[in-house]
Amino acid sequence: MGETLVEQALIQHGIPGLEHVKGYKREFTVGNSRFDFCGLDKDGRSFLMEVKNVPLADYVDMYEKDKKKLLKEQPDVFDNCKYNDKIAYFPDGYRKKQTDTVSPRALKHVQELEQIKKTSVTRCILCFIIQRTDIKQFQPSKIDPIYRAAVQKAWLNGVEIKAISIQWTKDGCAYVHRNDLPICLFDEYGPVPLEKTLL
Repeated sequence: MGETLVEQALIQHGIPGLEHVKGYKREFTVGNSRFDFCGLDKDGRSFLMEVKNVPLADYVDMYEKDKKKLLKEQPDVFDNCKYNDKIAYFPDGYRKKQTDTVSPRALKHVQELEQIKKTSVTRCILCFIIQRTDIKQFQPSKIDPIYRAAVQKAWLNGVEIKAISIQWTKDGCAYVHRNDLPICLFDEYGPVPLEKTLL
């Protein structure tokens, strides 16, 4: 569904920086990865785009045990939060060890996009599609520091990061709610200095 929504956004010029693309196709293999889209932007530059569906959002991005501890210490911590104050985050899911990445496949895609960007003029894009409107921002999840660091590193090396919020109607129609959603890659908005070891 995420890929289909992004395709419709492409067709209807709803993705900033990818308006009026000259052409695209779905499922394109480069190296060891198959990416969701490849095409030519309005200026004739080639692009590769990987889409990740983001189902989760919460008022905090932390481990469940830490959230329970926070609620125990401050039972009213979320009482003044608004409906649309949540943070959309990716990824989350089961893993055997907390030190493992949640999705090795998602990590591989980020790393391969970064390598392609470093060795070519191709635009490399990571697009997070968020099928909800109760959010104020998107971020790579703090509960997967391996993936979070990989997204940060990829962005520093030229991979474009986009986050699109989708609104669904009761009759099953989908609309782009926000294509300018703030993205918090680091602990604050915007570029911040990082140790050279990250690069």
